[in-house]
Amino acid sequence: MKCIYCNSEEDLTVSDIIPFALTGAKVKKGFVCKKHNAFTNENYEQKMIQDLAFYRNSLGLKEREGGSVHFKAALTIGDYTIDKIDISDNQSLVGKKRKIPMIDKQGRKVLIGRKEDLLRIKNATADKIKDLTMDNIEILVRNDMRELFISEVVLHVIAKIAYEWHCFINQIEIFDEEKYKDITSYVLDATAKNSIVEVVVDGLFYAAILDNYSRIGSNMLYEYLDSDGNVYVIFSLWNVIAYKVKIYNYCKENLEITYDSNIAYFYHLDGTMKEITFGTAGNNHIVAERPDQALARISENVKKRLAQFTVRDLSREYIRNAIVEISKKLSAYD
Repeated sequence: MKCIYCNSEEDLTVSDIIPFALTGAKVKKGFVCKKHNAFTNENYEQKMIQDLAFYRNSLGLKEREGGSVHFKAALTIGDYTIDKIDISDNQSLVGKKRKIPMIDKQGRKVLIGRKEDLLRIKNATADKIKDLTMDNIEILVRNDMRELFISEVVLHVIAKIAYEWHCFINQIEIFDEEKYKDITSYVLDATAKNSIVEVVVDGLFYAAILDNYSRIGSNMLYEYLDSDGNVYVIFSLWNVIAYKVKIYNYCKENLEITYDSNIAYFYHLDGTMKEITFGTAGNNHIVAERPDQALARISENVKKRLAQFTVRDLSREYIRNAIVEISKKLSAYD
């Protein structure tokens, strides 16, 4: 076995083909050298994973060590606000000994926390502490759809996933430079501009394939050969948005392979994987466009798909009720 980016036989490491932080399923293989594994992780994956932290938390995904995913948000409790606060779960928001610095409507600084913890502050007395009701809690996460789904960082990660999965599913364990030079050059150049990844706008694909077989948060991949001899991998992130990645091109006049059918692989949050066979390959054409144009076309659909798990799991009502249950006497100290 050699590195699928450079043919090195030394320091081969296990690559999470779909980054661990984006799935409950383990899709991995030891066919990437330490240098290139570190490169993709440090240049792309870490940033994409952090930018998607709110949605990862919503889906119940965990950090590698098993802890809850942290995300940044603006928080309002009654008359008190803070522009940015680190949240992971309800315990982290009003946990023991945590005192949150906030601003009231008059611009004065206050501390929010458990009364018993606030009373431990030097010169704090009970008459300076105000009990808060939990009737008005708001958590606001500001997201840029372009940054989340079509930035160059994200598109590099998508290309990396598609290429490594192609090698994984076809049992490729060496680097064929002539065949894969375009996609690997893009993956390994942090400054390269995308010419590899498109975004699927095919409504029939979303309705007939994803909606029929995916679950909320599922990742789906499949490979197909079109009539022009192009080999593509389709990657659907969380059943929210699908990407079409060109892996390489067979000479149309001398096709060396044929696919009798398409096999889509669905990797679910619970760690399970399911294969679905459908259609006939060779005449396929999944309609896709350049990322910026496509996102403008399907943005409302993307928002609706995101809402299926974010509104449900981290709505204002959900947060408010959970915090009330954890801390009946959240207090403010001026």
